[in-house]
Amino acid sequence: PADGSGAVASDGSVPGVSAGSAAAAPQAPPAPSRRRRYQALAAAALVALGAVLGAAGGTFATWKVLQGRLSLPAPASAPLPSSLLRPVVLAGQEVDLPALYERVAPGVVRIDRDDGNGTGFVVDALRGHILTNYHVVRGRKTVEVLVDDRIRLQGQVLGTDPSTDLALVRVDPQAAPLVALPLGNSDQVRPGELAIAIGYPLGTGKSITAGIISGVGRTGQAPTGRGLLNLIQTDAAINPGNSGGPLLNAAGEVIGINTQILSPVRGFTGIGFAVPINTAKQVLPELAEGRDVQRPWLGISGEAVSTILRQYPDLAQEIQAKEGVLVWDVYPNSPAEKAGLRPTTQSRYGRVVPGDVILSVDGRPVRTIQDILAYLDTKKPGDTVTLQVDRQGRQLELKLTLEPWPTNLNR
Repeated sequence: PADGSGAVASDGSVPGVSAGSAAAAPQAPPAPSRRRRYQALAAAALVALGAVLGAAGGTFATWKVLQGRLSLPAPASAPLPSSLLRPVVLAGQEVDLPALYERVAPGVVRIDRDDGNGTGFVVDALRGHILTNYHVVRGRKTVEVLVDDRIRLQGQVLGTDPSTDLALVRVDPQAAPLVALPLGNSDQVRPGELAIAIGYPLGTGKSITAGIISGVGRTGQAPTGRGLLNLIQTDAAINPGNSGGPLLNAAGEVIGINTQILSPVRGFTGIGFAVPINTAKQVLPELAEGRDVQRPWLGISGEAVSTILRQYPDLAQEIQAKEGVLVWDVYPNSPAEKAGLRPTTQSRYGRVVPGDVILSVDGRPVRTIQDILAYLDTKKPGDTVTLQVDRQGRQLELKLTLEPWPTNLNR
């Protein structure tokens, strides 16, 4: 529902958003049955990879059953012949994967909850700081951290940013040998480059998989329902339990934090997503100070007018503006409602009445929900913004005061 938001929980039990669309709520009021089909498909497709609430009967509930049938850890395999341990060429890049794994793996840790596990990685060895996904530690003040596959430590959830699905956990830096991973520059990531994931899929031992960067600039949803921007897409195999683990480049630098997969079967099908490490860099100082990051909330769901013109020609005839973001819905008691922003409605005779079209925010033109979110990321709750809107051919300016993004959005 909102500014690129939706209603995705970490168990994937409520509607999700496929890569490329940040529209949060009803996507096609003129065809309710079609909208329900889209939402049902999305709900089956977008799966957060980390700790899933046991009551939801999610992926980790399945893992708990499997855990009783498997003998773990698996016995160590015999060493490979030295002739096979040679650099391989993937995505046009020569990389010695065994050497990279030996160098990086010590910095990857397992994060255990009573209902499943996720992954994390050390970002500051001196202070004992471990980065992971928010949905891995959601609802917890402490978690159990497995370091070096042998040392169990209590971790304190230091700070969270639910709207980017990130969290920082602190362990005693003197209690175990911690190895911090180098952080890369996700702005330089290009499709076709090598991508490497390390983590604890489905509660197994520490695992490495490799693939390529399939795409950049994708859009998903955080556990709060807010849009996740600029996600990195990869075909490196990641599964539930990989959440919070690092996505690495050929140099062994972290370029992303694995967070979601797009799958109709709750298992990996070649489409995984990672939060860019540059997003994490922006919030790490605040998380390290023990604060929870608050993102501003507008309180709408909407869709690009350009998309509506292509997909819903009947509705398009009712819209005067040719660019901007059509407001589908407005949350009760939200900043948008208080400012008088109008949603799309349907008359008792079945005619769809388009809502306001947002043309700009503080004078900056917007064409998509992502444009609105990206600008709001430069603001804080309590800031005032001015929306220029088109209301059935009449242009208005509406001022509103942003509020903190709700942790859980319920209609």
